[in-house]
Amino acid sequence: MAVEVIQPTLDDNILARLPVRYYERDGAGVVYDDQFYLYNEYGERVSETTFHSDLNRYLFEVLRWAFYKRISSIYQFLEYRFDRELSELEIEMRRAKFKPASDEANMTKQRVKVEPDLAIFLDIAIVEDEASFTVGEGKQLPPPHWLLETASPGTFERDLDIKFKMYRDALKAKEYIVFDPHEKQLWQGSRLKAWRLQNNEYVPLPEDEQGRLWSEVLQSWLVVEGRYLRLYDAQGERRLTQLEHTELLLEQERFARERLEDEMIQVQIQMRQERIELERTKVQVEQAQVEKERVQAQAERAQSQLEQARSEKEQVQNQFVEVQAEKERIQVQAERERTEKETAQRRIAELEVRLKAMESGQ
Repeated sequence: MAVEVIQPTLDDNILARLPVRYYERDGAGVVYDDQFYLYNEYGERVSETTFHSDLNRYLFEVLRWAFYKRISSIYQFLEYRFDRELSELEIEMRRAKFKPASDEANMTKQRVKVEPDLAIFLDIAIVEDEASFTVGEGKQLPPPHWLLETASPGTFERDLDIKFKMYRDALKAKEYIVFDPHEKQLWQGSRLKAWRLQNNEYVPLPEDEQGRLWSEVLQSWLVVEGRYLRLYDAQGERRLTQLEHTELLLEQERFARERLEDEMIQVQIQMRQERIELERTKVQVEQAQVEKERVQAQAERAQSQLEQARSEKEQVQNQFVEVQAEKERIQVQAERERTEKETAQRRIAELEVRLKAMESGQ
């Protein structure tokens, strides 16, 4: 949320020197960042907002985890000091301010301090305790492979001008990134500006069709997502912090455990269903066995009845045979009796004829 303040005047030297961007809105000045800063006597900001600190710390953790298997040195707030040659006008103004000049040599130079938000040195293990180095004096660091500045309303012009030249010409950083995390952009166009050092000149990194920038140093896509600068590998997987990675593993483990528990529940349900089905099958088998025994009993009973019927049939047949035999015997006997009767009748007839003949002969 923007905070409305009184528009500073040219006579207000302190406010005029502060690197805070003011914008006109409804006739009043608007401070772009809703944060408090600390400034030194020259109006230079010496503190960082929680907003920017969180963003830089996030990227620091991402890079530290991305390169934890590789020898590297990653810094936040690595301080570089330069001696800048002053223009004639600046020299005259300094002489007028510091009369009498105690050191004429210092009148022509100004010690400038720059502090990139993030600096990466790959394949180099820097074991120095100090985090402040003067270019051209004492121990020197190799050229950084990657520098990042998270822009703010009061510093982005310096990031794109003075620091751009210093990082290119003095530090010779291989890649330099300036990221605007504000939704209300500090400049027109993409909120992400990046360059790669080629032949001592910074060449802008080209955007792909999705607006991403490929960092050769990080082997990552640089992608603006809301107020964050995200890193994605060549396969499109977002690079995580160690904490995010751990949380992801825990989440995957929890998901796997829940899935295993669900599978176990499903197995238990299936086993219960199979047990019920087995019991039902057993009942059906028992019923089938009972039915089989009933059918067998019926079959045995029918067989017994059949055998009984066969026995009765045989008895009837035997009786029939006996009746037939008796009938034939009776018939034979009747025939014999008939024959005997006929023989007896013929004999009687003969006897009668003979008797008549005898009677007639008498």
